Amino acid sequence: MNISYRSSINWLTQNWKVLVLTEITCLLLAALYFATAPKIYEADFAMRVPKVQKPLPADPTKSQWQLLISGLDYMRGMQNPVGYSPEFIKSCYGDDSNAKRKEFINTTQMGLLNNGDTVQFSLRQEGKDQVIHCAHMLLAVVTSDLNGIFNRRMSEINAAGVNPAIVFDPPMMVQPIRVSDSYIRPKLEKVLLTAILAGFFLAIFGVSLRKKYRA
Repeated sequence: MNISYRSSINWLTQNWKVLVLTEITCLLLAALYFATAPKIYEADFAMRVPKVQKPLPADPTKSQWQLLISGLDYMRGMQNPVGYSPEFIKSCYGDDSNAKRKEFINTTQMGLLNNGDTVQFSLRQEGKDQVIHCAHMLLAVVTSDLNGIFNRRMSEINAAGVNPAIVFDPPMMVQPIRVSDSYIRPKLEKVLLTAILAGFFLAIFGVSLRKKYRA
């Protein structure tokens, strides 16, 4: 099908009413969505992973810090939807299902700070009280996990014979839970653009169907 300026003008001349109707309908639906969109709040916090300071083998007078688990590896483990207990998912979402677990992973963002030794968590959920509750639940899970890693690795190092110069640095919360002051609104520009494009394509689709069944 060749699309030219003249064919486009002819199409608009013949079907402008359909186009206007679909655009108005989509814009009204977009306005309804924007007005009734759920109130999503964001909560975030950051935890530093455990570290150990060891003397350098080549020069015992110098030392270097080593992470007991890399922030990237820990993030990958936390992005596994089956890695959370049923009690945790039920407490955050009221029900434990694959859909709820995927929703939690999709609405929880993780990133590295401070040269990779700190993991920042950001949760988005409907309702301010609910996102605060879920953030505290996740903080408890992260704290328990990192403390467990720290205690196991410290025991392994001690069992192998501890050098007195080795210094252990347990996990630590470097940013307490913070919650957005107001809920996150959908971006009006994106909503309007989506509505306009949807109206245009629906008009084309509607006209094509009408021609097909009239033929």
